[in-house]
Amino acid sequence: MGQNWAVGTGASYRYSASYVPVKGGSEMSPGGEMRARFGLEGPFGGGKYFRGALVYTTTAANDLGASRQSTIGDRILGYAAVSMPLGNSHLSLYGWDMRRIRARPGAVPVPRGNVLAVGGRLDHPLGPKATLSPLLEFRHELTGPFQTMELLGYLLRTGTDLRYRLSDRATGVIQAQLAFGTLYDGVTSVSIVGPRVGALVEWAR
Repeated sequence: MGQNWAVGTGASYRYSASYVPVKGGSEMSPGGEMRARFGLEGPFGGGKYFRGALVYTTTAANDLGASRQSTIGDRILGYAAVSMPLGNSHLSLYGWDMRRIRARPGAVPVPRGNVLAVGGRLDHPLGPKATLSPLLEFRHELTGPFQTMELLGYLLRTGTDLRYRLSDRATGVIQAQLAFGTLYDGVTSVSIVGPRVGALVEWAR
């Protein structure tokens, strides 16, 4: 679309095989899932870059065994991100909102929901091969079968990635993150805390 901007579309179908989630329990068959995506990206003033996408997902009923089913409403997700230079570093800001529509009638319907997330990431070079990337993300979720949804909980995730270029194609990544927040059931609240440590190698062709 012009010299610098681009528009993209895509679609996918996911099929999941049957399995027994609990020993001695009934066999479960997840429903097939179809997903359609529309995206837009391109640069704008001052070295900034924008990416945006709209994703629509629909899932067939899950067979829980013993003539039981669960249904999930269709989901609509909007995503936007802006990246820009900041001194000798690079800053990325993003946000996405996923709305789950009321499920079709079924034995075990999943209620409506809305998840909102906003976050940021700073890529700061430590040398010619190493980059430190601290990040911060906040998530907020509403759910409920009624016209007005209620707060389900929130989550704050923070941490950092250390990336080291091993070769022209390979990059080693060490991740350390901590997530904490609160879940509500309408009466009481429960605090949640979860650390995460990981190591991986990314390979680009």
